[in-house]
Amino acid sequence: MTSPDTNRSRFRLANFPEVRTYIAPLGEWMARQLRPIWGRLAIFLIVALVVRISTFGDPNLHPDETFYLLVGHLMHQGELPYVDVWDRKPLGLFIIYYFFAAFPNPVIAYQIGAWLCTAVTALVISEIVTRWVGLRGGVCSGLVYILMLGPLHGFGGQSPVYYNALIALAGLLVILSIPELKEGQVSARVYWAMLAGGCAITVKQTAFFESAFFGLFVAVLLFRSLGMNRKWFFQCLALSGLGLLPSAFIIAAYILNGHFFEFYHAMVTSNFVKPPPAPFSAVLRCYVTYLSIWVPLLTALSAMVLVYADERRNEAAFFILWMVASIIGFVAVPNFYQHYALPLAVTISILAGYLYNRRILGGGLLVAAAGSLLYHYNPTVFVRTKYSIASMDRLATDVKETEGNGGLFVFDGPPLLYYFVGEKPPSPLAFPMHFNHALETDASHLKTHEELARVLGRRPGSIVMSVVVRNLPADFVSRRMVRNYVDTNCRLVDLIETFEILRTDLLAVYGNCNKS
Repeated sequence: MTSPDTNRSRFRLANFPEVRTYIAPLGEWMARQLRPIWGRLAIFLIVALVVRISTFGDPNLHPDETFYLLVGHLMHQGELPYVDVWDRKPLGLFIIYYFFAAFPNPVIAYQIGAWLCTAVTALVISEIVTRWVGLRGGVCSGLVYILMLGPLHGFGGQSPVYYNALIALAGLLVILSIPELKEGQVSARVYWAMLAGGCAITVKQTAFFESAFFGLFVAVLLFRSLGMNRKWFFQCLALSGLGLLPSAFIIAAYILNGHFFEFYHAMVTSNFVKPPPAPFSAVLRCYVTYLSIWVPLLTALSAMVLVYADERRNEAAFFILWMVASIIGFVAVPNFYQHYALPLAVTISILAGYLYNRRILGGGLLVAAAGSLLYHYNPTVFVRTKYSIASMDRLATDVKETEGNGGLFVFDGPPLLYYFVGEKPPSPLAFPMHFNHALETDASHLKTHEELARVLGRRPGSIVMSVVVRNLPADFVSRRMVRNYVDTNCRLVDLIETFEILRTDLLAVYGNCNKS
């Protein structure tokens, strides 16, 4: 009779030397390829390209990022953000899109830029986790970060897709500087970390919380080594000043050009004027966000508990506090759209790396994470991009043929249509939701209904609006004003189905308004 121990041993890999002969060298070869930074970057570039290439060329991927691209294009024509075209996003984001707008095909340019930033962020995450627990965990964390972006609506160029790279880099530089900080020394890496965090703040205000955490962490380590003396005070002053320097340059520029009021209103006042969403909507969005990333999130939370029985718990404390800072940034703007949780993808991936580094458990968790994330975001729908391009071409053609001399007004439709028609928006409120969404009414420095009356008073020749209200709660006063104008002055030219990645809409094109 075979003993239990002997029975179990027959399934051990050691009993199959011919299999080990092939598997062991393959594993060693893969480790050699992935250990250098360039090897991991190549893997992340390939995986990120696979999950994003189906969106390349889509001119109507998401209204947020296509609006940012429109602002970048208008900046090339001399328009000034917050004055000639209004939004509450920081100037750094529009500078990024100003760069992309300079390319012959700016749509593909910003999507390629987002792909590269995704891969670079995954690489930095991988380097952090590799130094913490090991190469296996580092590679898995980078891959999970890439896959998390899709379910969180980071499939294109949302602002965290770009500034997550800066925040992750700042975190890595602070980690590398810990030994010197404990000795009371501030290396160049710390200064670069503060500058990276400061640049991230100019892309999205909520990056302040993670950047502030890095600064406070550095200040505490220096305090433990130096005490509260003059050297500590001036070091902290220099580091915080460097973090604020990018924003200070922008503020100074708007003061000098005489438009500080518009800038301040967009960056500060408008955020308090805008009412919060209904509690039910906020809770529902949080729940949907949780469902989209629940596997890596629970993996990260489990790692937070299990790591305290490990000698690496001190390093984990840094990552846990970093995650708390990113959560504060998420709840600071209580709209709770899924893409607002994109900064969490960095810290979730890092903490989950502790368990991904386990030989068998880590592989299972990686497969589970990949399966759940790909379930919530299918990266293989190439045909949707084809339809989106065709619908945008049809919209632009209809407008050009029927607008006459009155110009285009997009009341509720793709903001990038202005670019394809070759016109400037008739109002600084170029993002359609600033006219048609009740939560945005009077949020800018302009009175919404007065500005809309001015636009309609100039008799636009073509108006694009949705057949059914797209964004609730709607500003029905604005919609009624536009409805009255098109019913009185225009004729219905076409009904076109448009394809955003998250929805489809039926848009009405009204034209020949000046010929009525």
